[in-house]
Amino acid sequence: MRGPRRRSVASGLRVEALPVPHDQVPLHSEDGRNEHGSQDDQQRQGPGPHAPLDHEREGAEDRDEEGGLQEKEAHGEKVHSALEESLRNDKAKPKILKISELGVVEMTRKRVRESIGRTLCEPCPYCEGKGYVKSRTTMVYEIFRELRRELRDLPGYRVTLLTHPDVAALLSDEEHFGIEEIERLFEKQIAINARPNFHIEQFEIMLG
Repeated sequence: MRGPRRRSVASGLRVEALPVPHDQVPLHSEDGRNEHGSQDDQQRQGPGPHAPLDHEREGAEDRDEEGGLQEKEAHGEKVHSALEESLRNDKAKPKILKISELGVVEMTRKRVRESIGRTLCEPCPYCEGKGYVKSRTTMVYEIFRELRRELRDLPGYRVTLLTHPDVAALLSDEEHFGIEEIERLFEKQIAINARPNFHIEQFEIMLG
């Protein structure tokens, strides 16, 4: 069915408005949007309420990852416990650390057997296993202190000092001024005798 023709005259021109077929007339909704506009709006609005959102998918992935980590830690604890149980009777007393993120187990074992050096060797009888002895100069000043203590109450005039040959040589040479000072102070005569069988830290003070 065709609508009435409309005529308008302007500036001597005749314009006719032709009727539009019903199948080409745009459909308008109550809010003024056409059918195509509604589809555009739906595309702009995105998926419907039933479609999963991005943050929901990310949350699900995070939960799955946390569950995998917890399961991995549980397996690691089982392996750690089994290893401790298997080494319970080890005489070396091992210490097992926690399994790392790379799945590596660190373990230390206490040495209970002596080293080869201690097995094949014995402590030095001269230094008594210390690895060092007092120097000659140190022994000289120890002898000076001991002479001052002993000569204070020691009767007689002559005193004999027995000591290691290296110490005796130092007392007779570079340190003879110390001996002479003690002799003048206590009015004694000190004779120094070297004993090759003496330890370098050994000395004796004798009357006569």
